[in-house]
Amino acid sequence: MTYSRRYTFALYPLPQQAEALHRQRRMIGELWNALLQRHEDIRRRTVQRQIWFDASGKRHVGETVHNPRWVTERYKHGERHVFEPDETGKPKRFTAYDMQNEITWLANSLPEWRELSIWSAHRTAQLLDRAFKAFFSRAKNGGGAASGYPRFKRAADHDGIPHRFASGCKVIKDTRHERSWQVALKGVPGEMHARGIFPAEVKKWTDANVLWRDGSWWLSVAVKMAPRRTPGRGTLTVRLDLIDEFATVNGLPETPPGLAQAMLLDERADEMLQEHDLRWPRGRRFRDDEDRRECRSSRRDIARIAGKAARVRRHALHTWTARIIGRASDLTIVAPPVRENTRTPRGDERQWGANVAVVSGLNRNTLQQAPAMAVAMLRYKAEEAGIRCDVVTDATPDIAVGRELVAAGKQLRRARRELKEMAA
Repeated sequence: MTYSRRYTFALYPLPQQAEALHRQRRMIGELWNALLQRHEDIRRRTVQRQIWFDASGKRHVGETVHNPRWVTERYKHGERHVFEPDETGKPKRFTAYDMQNEITWLANSLPEWRELSIWSAHRTAQLLDRAFKAFFSRAKNGGGAASGYPRFKRAADHDGIPHRFASGCKVIKDTRHERSWQVALKGVPGEMHARGIFPAEVKKWTDANVLWRDGSWWLSVAVKMAPRRTPGRGTLTVRLDLIDEFATVNGLPETPPGLAQAMLLDERADEMLQEHDLRWPRGRRFRDDEDRRECRSSRRDIARIAGKAARVRRHALHTWTARIIGRASDLTIVAPPVRENTRTPRGDERQWGANVAVVSGLNRNTLQQAPAMAVAMLRYKAEEAGIRCDVVTDATPDIAVGRELVAAGKQLRRARRELKEMAA
């Protein structure tokens, strides 16, 4: 039996190689936006939202399907999929298979896309297809506005180049050092140096992602390897507190070592970002080239500290969850509904907020501890160790204090307004 695991290596491209990587990540960002636009074009051309009134004057809202055959000029525009209606009369969904057909036409028509690995483009289509499936699943379950519709991305800010080891990507062991590797990618001249180590023997190489984050290049490698964790002998209940302590294990408080350091780094990065925004507000023109260089240097420093905070937090949670699994033969995780209880206190035109500064600080303190990451680590480590792991949602979590403060602030403001009206 093998398990899928992902490990991140530091990547060190030469200037010419880094230029090629930047060009490829922008191309992937443009491809994502183009495929998302195709989704919306298909719906706009085939489904029409209508409003009508019946004989009694009652207003009705619904959708109708028009133009039932979408074959016209499809070859002229590179469309290789006939969008036929399904059994309900609505157009079939634009699947990853359909997107890959159009990507093949794109690669055959434009020579610059031939330099990019075809697997990079195909995996982009697969990721967008998964994003739509997740969106529809959350919407059917009552997610509403929080269902997470896939968004357009600024191509210059796109941070990933997906690859597969089937073609266009190769990682070779460098015998000079146990942590040294040589990475070869299609469209990138030469081989790039990478540093990292696997904790066990790799059985199969599946895919890899080249990442541009915090001003540095990284290689995220997904592999299959044999299980290497052994369970403990106790029955543990992990309850995420996130206020007084990070968590309690069988009633005893525990906080991952290093988590406090990560939170301090986050606070430092936030302070630097506030100073940066005050000095270089959005829309402000640079005085000269020196001012522009200082702005870029400030952004690099902020990204460096934020990246270090993320790495420290991830390592702290990894070591803590590994120790938990080493002690447990049966695990129960009591996790609060973090998203529900860390909603913004600013409100909107209908539900105005209150105690914005205090509640925002509480929300930031909760989210900086990354409870969702801790739960995910515990679950996959428990699966690898072969022990039962149940995740239970706490109906009355301590972190709901933020929502209580918002409600109390609203009541106070309402009472003050009523007093003013009575005095008048």
